[in-house]
Amino acid sequence: MFQTFLKMSNENKFILVILVVIILIALFYPRSTPLISTSFSAHLGNVGGKIELEAFGQEKTFALFYAPWCPHCKSLIPIWDKLIGANKTDVKLAKIDCESDKDTARKFGIESFPTIYFLPTGLNNPENRIEYKGDRSGEAFLAFIQDK
Repeated sequence: MFQTFLKMSNENKFILVILVVIILIALFYPRSTPLISTSFSAHLGNVGGKIELEAFGQEKTFALFYAPWCPHCKSLIPIWDKLIGANKTDVKLAKIDCESDKDTARKFGIESFPTIYFLPTGLNNPENRIEYKGDRSGEAFLAFIQDK
């Protein structure tokens, strides 16, 4: 391939280099919205930062709203992560860091941590949220979502 590049005229080499630079800039330039948006249906957890709400569409979602500094959240996050791995239902799981995603926290009216909501019509519909008040164990969470 390199030999082909060497055989090209200087004008074609220049055009090729410019195209590669433009592609690299388009791919790696920081932006507020993703260059490529995808939709998927995997059982997701948000390790940190913002989540793409569109990815959850209108899917049933069980969401943990937490703050990284909260001691109760720190003890709950490992349980939630195990739940993500054990979940074989059609209910999507989300973990929303309210410190880095204040807009979503505000949208859901989060006032204390951790807060757990079941969202029968997805993360895009906070008005349909149902606050989870049950036991904070992996078994209780799993039993709850298996009933949904």
